[in-house]
Amino acid sequence: MKIYLVQHGIAYTKAQHPDRPLTKDGISILHKVGGYCQKHFDFSLFAIFHSSKLRAQQTAEIYANYFTPKEGVKPVKGLDPLDDPSIWAKNLTQHQENIMLVGHLPHLEKLAGQLLNDSNETVSFHNGGIVCLEKYPDNRWVVDFEIHPTDAN
Repeated sequence: MKIYLVQHGIAYTKAQHPDRPLTKDGISILHKVGGYCQKHFDFSLFAIFHSSKLRAQQTAEIYANYFTPKEGVKPVKGLDPLDDPSIWAKNLTQHQENIMLVGHLPHLEKLAGQLLNDSNETVSFHNGGIVCLEKYPDNRWVVDFEIHPTDAN
């Protein structure tokens, strides 16, 4: 099983727009990363889950155009910026198929840290970037790969 952890694309600040949608640059970068991944990787996804925030929803919808998840795009609880990462660490024990989680910092960093605690690996998140973690048969999570948005240029 693989999970793809995605920090939402670049969004407006709250001062610029209270709902914080993606900027034009943010949208452009997501399309570049999506196209790059479609060309170089086989993302076989069951579903893309996203937080309640507009910027995460928009990111998930753009990536769904490239990765065509079987069950589509769905909002879920537990992926907001300050949510407890153990919620999704526990939820992942219920999933056997590959999924993408689109969320925010610091939540994604904390979730990755919990999952990788036995491996001493670290990951770095970037707006629109993708961190792929793979679950081994012994229930240990490891970093499979990271895609930085600049990789897609």
